[in-house]
Amino acid sequence: DPADPTSMAPAPVGAGGRLPLEASAPAVRSLRLGAVDGQLAKETSADVAACVREAVRVLQPLVAEVEEVILPMLEEMVAAWWTICLAEASAYHQQTLAARAQDFGPIVRERLQAGLAIPAVQYLQAQRVRRAAVLEFDKLLAHVDLLVLPATFAEAPPIAAADAVHSSEVLRRRTVPTAPFNLLGLPAVSVPCGFTDSGLPVGLQIVGRRGEDRLVLAAAHLYEQSAGWWTRRPPLDERTSSS
Repeated sequence: DPADPTSMAPAPVGAGGRLPLEASAPAVRSLRLGAVDGQLAKETSADVAACVREAVRVLQPLVAEVEEVILPMLEEMVAAWWTICLAEASAYHQQTLAARAQDFGPIVRERLQAGLAIPAVQYLQAQRVRRAAVLEFDKLLAHVDLLVLPATFAEAPPIAAADAVHSSEVLRRRTVPTAPFNLLGLPAVSVPCGFTDSGLPVGLQIVGRRGEDRLVLAAAHLYEQSAGWWTRRPPLDERTSSS
């Protein structure tokens, strides 16, 4: 995005602006896959864990090797991500928040106000954590090519309950699996990998090295073609289908 100074130069794409994902399938078959399982087991719901493990089973014959790995500095990264995210968002929106606070939703407004109270020392410490974590993940991703783990610790909520509960526990279950990769700038994608017993969707997250977006998308495409979950649609009631 030329209007975004934080974005990278675009990768070359195929005709029509589409990545030739099928052509990347042979590269995916030679990859080493790191599955993050036991480290997250205590916080991952049983339904989500079962879906993700089945997804890893589907992926196993499609790649060269699968092994269980541990994410380094997980808790430190999550704390650093929150600090950096809130501080930078608050700095960006500071003038608008002061002039039109009522135009922000209550949850976003509360977070922006919290970000204004973050001291510079805490922000700089979070940046140090980020730099240290970059080095640790460079080591991990020199050993495996892709990481697979739940996109969230819990299944997606029903529409009616999506914004009903925002406790720290719920927020943690939604953000911890993705925060490290947002912090580090690693390409990641979430693809459907099943449904809970109540019919709610579960996501599998695939993460790659910095700049290897094409490989991440190719692995996601190969998994989707093999598993077939993308063909399933939830039943839509009249209210949802007419919106």
